[in-house]
Amino acid sequence: MIITGVAGLLMIFAGFGLISKVYANHFAGWMFVKMACWLVFTALGGLAYRRPHLRGKLALQVRQVEAATIRSYRVFPAERFELLPQEPAQASPYLEHTPSALALRYADPTGLRAELAINLDVFEMLDRLDHGYRPTVDEIQGYYLTLAVFKNILGSAPYQEVLLTPTGHEFYSVTRYPGGQLTMRLSEETPTYGS
Repeated sequence: MIITGVAGLLMIFAGFGLISKVYANHFAGWMFVKMACWLVFTALGGLAYRRPHLRGKLALQVRQVEAATIRSYRVFPAERFELLPQEPAQASPYLEHTPSALALRYADPTGLRAELAINLDVFEMLDRLDHGYRPTVDEIQGYYLTLAVFKNILGSAPYQEVLLTPTGHEFYSVTRYPGGQLTMRLSEETPTYGS
C-alpha cells in the first residue's frame, strides 16, 4: 500500500512539473479531471489491501432489508468487469479529446451484459453513499436510478459466492462448488491487538 501511495504522489508531482514547463502553470479544465482520476485510481489501489479476501472480486449489496441483522453481498469475479473511457479518443474527430465519463461494463459467460456510466456526479454520489449518505428524491430519480438498474441486472446474474456480515468487519463467505457442495468460512482473519 505504501508503494501505491508513493507512486501516486510521484505521478502527481511529475504532472505538476509538466504543467509548469509546458503550459506555464495555466490550468485547463481537463487537467483537473485528469488529476482527480489519478487520485481516484491511486485510492482504489489501496482498497484491495484493506480487504485482502476481496482481491480479484467485486462484492455488491444487491438489496437492503429493513431491520436486518445480517447484510449480504454477492461476489462477482473481477475478470467479468472492465473499466474503460466511455468515449474512446480514437472515435473522436478532434485531435484532442477527453472522455467525460468511465464505463464499468459487466459480461458473463451466459451472455448477460450490464454497463454503468460513471461521470463525476455519479462518482461523488457513490463516495457519499459509501460514507452513509441517504440520497434525495431528485438523486433517486436521477443518478441513483442508473445505479439501481446496474445493480438489478447484476442481481439477475448467476453467482457462486455470498459474503455475510453481522458487523461490517467480520465477513463469512458461503461458496457453492460445482458438485453442489456449500461451505461457510470466516473470510478474513480477525485482527489481534497487543502482544
